[in-house]
Amino acid sequence: MPKSQPKSSTTRRKQLADFVNSSGDIMVKACSTCVKHGRVCKVHVRSGKCSACRRRGQHCNLQVTHSEWTRLRTEKERLRSALREVADEQANAREALSAAYMKGMRLRREMDLLDEEASEAIAVEERNIEELEAIERQEAAETMEFPTRITF
Repeated sequence: MPKSQPKSSTTRRKQLADFVNSSGDIMVKACSTCVKHGRVCKVHVRSGKCSACRRRGQHCNLQVTHSEWTRLRTEKERLRSALREVADEQANAREALSAAYMKGMRLRREMDLLDEEASEAIAVEERNIEELEAIERQEAAETMEFPTRITF
């Protein structure tokens, strides 16, 4: 199996620039090259050049102060904290939704049981009415009987 050719320095430089661009932080004060060309100046913590200058192999006069790194680190931690809060809120919302769903299911079961009880009560009442009507018809028939002997 032939040995693969190592990547050229240009390819590797562009890949590093892509990485810095995707994971780097936007600088508050851009380097002079980015200012001149209206580019976004992004730099990674371990890098001495912004991604735009690195990609083009240009000199970068980026000067990152300790306070700027501290600000970037603080801002990143603030965003991480906000993301954790949002994740907690989402988890609470999922729990509330699940609880509401379960309550709805319980209420539907109770409604179904109540409907069954009402159906049974109606059936029992209809049977009782039919029995009562039969008794009333029988009593009416007994009182309507004519005497066998008629006297004048």
